Amino acid sequence: MASKRSRQDHPIQEAASREDTVELFKQFPVENPSIPGHLLERGDPEALRAAMSYRAGAAVVLRELRASTDAPAIKSAVRRFHELVDAFIRHEEHDAAKLAKMSFACKKGCSYCCHASIQCLSVEALTLASYVDRHDDELKSRLLAYQAQTSGLSESERDRLRLPCPFLVNDSCSIYHARPERCRSFHSFDVGRCRDHFFHPESEPRIPQIRQVGSLVHWIVAGAQAAFVARGVECEKGEFIDLVLTEIQV
Repeated sequence: MASKRSRQDHPIQEAASREDTVELFKQFPVENPSIPGHLLERGDPEALRAAMSYRAGAAVVLRELRASTDAPAIKSAVRRFHELVDAFIRHEEHDAAKLAKMSFACKKGCSYCCHASIQCLSVEALTLASYVDRHDDELKSRLLAYQAQTSGLSESERDRLRLPCPFLVNDSCSIYHARPERCRSFHSFDVGRCRDHFFHPESEPRIPQIRQVGSLVHWIVAGAQAAFVARGVECEKGEFIDLVLTEIQV
């Protein structure tokens, strides 16, 4: 009989609780998360999960930047950060399927969410710079055209334009393995709701998702960003396409 997964199997807890974690945080002090201290002191479950997620995001980045902060080390840290997010999402999807008999509706070729403006970390855009440079001018032209159409607009105004991501090719992501966190963590249990939201954004249909995914990934990202900053790596948050163009300096 298969054994039940223990709490230790949770990817966030594993990343935050490794033996070297305490020493990492002593060596590279990371800014404390903005979680009310009184909630942590009284053991508030949500506050404790947030703190653990923040610590996990910071820890995976610090491990990769322990010896160096050169470009290969930064790319490796981004990859580990993405792997943590992916592992967490898989864990939550597994639990949803087991406990609620629900599965993600997301499939290759479904691209409704690929027409939304997203935010990412500048280090995530950095990892894509070499990919863009290796490709022909058509991709760069799509990136520049997207920027020209969205320049000066707010995130909600960009969303209403329903412009396809420049990396979307034949309704599939051409940078799937290097896509930013926001693309990795977005999910839906109902493609019909996604379709309705795409064609009728004014109705704002609620897309069914796992509630805690958004909140805990927020803290993973915050921890990762704080760790990059603690190691002296520029790591700002901004609009995805704008940051990619900044990195390739078109």
